[in-house]
Amino acid sequence: MPKCIVCDALLPPDFLSPTDDGLAKKCLFCIRGTDILEYYSEAEDQQKKTTKAEIINEYVILLKEISDMPNVTDILDALKEKHSGIIIA
Repeated sequence: MPKCIVCDALLPPDFLSPTDDGLAKKCLFCIRGTDILEYYSEAEDQQKKTTKAEIINEYVILLKEISDMPNVTDILDALKEKHSGIIIA
């Protein structure tokens, strides 16, 4: 999972943008130099704010929920077995 090369935060993919060389990712918070982002909520029809900490916490909760799903372990085990002979240099 990609992390921000500047702050080392694990964030959802929509909050990360490739660096100029394309070799890493930088989060929108670091790009804009802030810990708060404003966005428009169509559901609530209003401008809202969120913090980097809120996004990180919500993402960690989501990843935990996904990892606790019974079939996720089976899928990961199958992928490990299928690709066990691959060596990445």
